[in-house]
Amino acid sequence: MSTTTAPAPAAATVKQPALPPFGTPSVGRKGNVLVNWMTSTDHKTIGYMYLVTSFVYFCVGGVMAL
Repeated sequence: MSTTTAPAPAAATVKQPALPPFGTPSVGRKGNVLVNWMTSTDHKTIGYMYLVTSFVYFCVGGVMAL
């Protein structure tokens, strides 16, 4: 008795979508960053703004005390 083996089916090749390279520059206007920070409702951004403002006023008070 002989057994016949069927050839293994060829593996289907799936093409991966082409991804853009890392570090592609984002296109935007220059004032967007400042406007986004000033109008943000994100609690982390508000915390950073609070820290920066308190440090600036601390420095201004130190200069005025001289």
